[in-house]
Amino acid sequence: MKIGLTGGIASGKSTVSAMLHELGAEIVDADLKAREVVAPGTDGLAAIVARFGDELLDSSGALRRKHLGAIVFADAELRAQLNAIVHPRVLRAMLTEVEALEAAGAPLIVLDVPLLFESRQQYPVDTQVLVWVDPATQLQRLQARDSSSEDEARARIDAQMPLDAKRALAEHVIDNSGSLAATRRQVEALVARWTPSSERGLLFSFEGIDGCGKSTQLRRLEAALKDRGWPVLTSFEPSLHPHGRRLRELAEQGKRLSPEAELELFLLDRRQHRDETIEPALAAGRPVLIDRYYHSSIAYQGARGLDPARVRAANEAFAPAPDRIYLFDTEIDICLARIAASGRSTDAFETRSWLERVQSIYRTLDDAVIVRLDAALPQDMLAERILADALALLSRR
Repeated sequence: MKIGLTGGIASGKSTVSAMLHELGAEIVDADLKAREVVAPGTDGLAAIVARFGDELLDSSGALRRKHLGAIVFADAELRAQLNAIVHPRVLRAMLTEVEALEAAGAPLIVLDVPLLFESRQQYPVDTQVLVWVDPATQLQRLQARDSSSEDEARARIDAQMPLDAKRALAEHVIDNSGSLAATRRQVEALVARWTPSSERGLLFSFEGIDGCGKSTQLRRLEAALKDRGWPVLTSFEPSLHPHGRRLRELAEQGKRLSPEAELELFLLDRRQHRDETIEPALAAGRPVLIDRYYHSSIAYQGARGLDPARVRAANEAFAPAPDRIYLFDTEIDICLARIAASGRSTDAFETRSWLERVQSIYRTLDDAVIVRLDAALPQDMLAERILADALALLSRR
């Protein structure tokens, strides 16, 4: 597998690259290749001299890199001309090394490319990882690293593509704003996802409107599987990661964001949930039971007016597909009665009209892995059916 790793100045990309190497990845470094392709005697150095002049060479014939950097730093056109010389040569050199590593059987190859998104070169990677930090941390670290003034540091940061713009393009984001230990956990979670065990776990999602009883049945299946020795992991969405906590806080306060903003929070939460919880467990061969997954976004955000097909596509672009979906369906009155019997009052999101809209979208789902269950049936009967189905799936792994 080939991973494109990128970041920004003082974001900590080199730190993450070193962690990946410690965990067994082969690193192909664009910065190192950029030095090699302009070494004395190369056609890359000859092209630079032809364009920028031989005053860029020191007494040994090597490139004065800092002098060249000062020339192109403030001039976008000159910088583009330099990139047109260097980037294609870097790409060719990296591809040559990648091909050799693949021929040697390397399972995990990281292409460390600072300008992964800015470059017009097409790097052949299977996924992209951004090392991100918040703006204040980036500025502080850059000043400390280079002993520069705030104005100097800001100028260097502003000369690059913003990290938040890169974040929108990356499939995976490692937040390096905190401790090294926190960063290491994120890196390990990704490596676990990319190097799965020979027997990958199965993902079971439990779906349905509020009051359908899905959470009760999830707990019963969890207990039954654990009694049989299965190393089950159970989880739920919104998760307890920061974006999930924000969604829960808004719900508790009776507040709602716009449909688009709410969906974006769900997507951010689900990405982190996938990287730090779901994928490591699946890679370790564990069954994962999740109380609501992206099909709930299809139904609930669809009920708010978003196109269900677009919501599905946004999730399926990154979220692992469930191996089984238990979809609970019954009359709205039964669900509302259960909510009332639970001792908590219904909120603005548990009205009849709202639940009807959500349920109508749930009923349009036609995934082949869906098992539709009549939630009005006795709980023991439902539990037996779900357990039998889950054990049958697990036995065929």
